[in-house]
Amino acid sequence: MHHKKGRWLALIAVLLVLCGVGGWFGYRHYSLGVISDKQIIKNINSHLLKNNPTSKQTKSYAKIVKSTTRTLDNAYVKVNPYGTSPLTALMIFKTDKAAKVTYTVVGKTDNTSITNTVKGYQTTHQVPIVGLYANYSNQVQVTLTYKDGTTEQKMFTIKDGQAAKESAQHQDHGF
Repeated sequence: MHHKKGRWLALIAVLLVLCGVGGWFGYRHYSLGVISDKQIIKNINSHLLKNNPTSKQTKSYAKIVKSTTRTLDNAYVKVNPYGTSPLTALMIFKTDKAAKVTYTVVGKTDNTSITNTVKGYQTTHQVPIVGLYANYSNQVQVTLTYKDGTTEQKMFTIKDGQAAKESAQHQDHGF
């Protein structure tokens, strides 16, 4: 009889330990603020867009990519390509050999330049350029790195949309 009482006490002790450990993990999970994807979507009031407003532009740029004969020397550059980010640009060109593209938007002061590298070696390049300054003639250095380690560089001047419009107005009016 005394032996059975010891087993019951041991079983109760194990159950209490398991409940305590489970409660502690549940508390940690809750206290870390972990919430479900569904709750996140509800919290930010996000809705699925069935007609993506950028799909028309995406198709247009895909056609340019497919048919372009432009090289780094005469690359296609479109500022604010999707009409949603005026301080970005899209650059499209081809190379004879597969190359990796790195660009640097030269900063206005020391340590403010932005450099990004597009993944992989390609012969057709769509380079998303971010970090342009507003109302400024941005200097953007593009570097091609080929698989054999050789490089090619070209400096571009890219104006954001507002500066480009102002420049065109001045030219039209003879200023």
